[in-house]
Amino acid sequence: MKSALSIIIVNWNGKDVLPACLRSVADNPPSVDYRVVVVDNASTDESREWLASGEAARLFPPGRFEVILNDENLGFGRANNQAMRAFPSDYYFLLNSDAEVLGKAIDVLLETAREDENI
Repeated sequence: MKSALSIIIVNWNGKDVLPACLRSVADNPPSVDYRVVVVDNASTDESREWLASGEAARLFPPGRFEVILNDENLGFGRANNQAMRAFPSDYYFLLNSDAEVLGKAIDVLLETAREDENI
């Protein structure tokens, strides 16, 4: 099902930062229909196990969180493209796993994109 926004986070050995990133999205969700997609690029630091445990998924309402576990590191660009193909959306927000969302930042970005036809 197509959502208005997919927030894509490519992870590689980001177990120390990924939980805070995801919590920040959960604490500051966009006001539109959205999903969060984490693409793990064959991490070896227990990121995959943490994602598989369901702890990350419990941060979000049902149906809003997806995980893609790659068997090899596809790199940042290919992993983002993989998520975009798997989860069609009107808009995509590519969020680094070491970043955190504050306040209504995602809504401000969407509003800007909608108002400027050149974006």
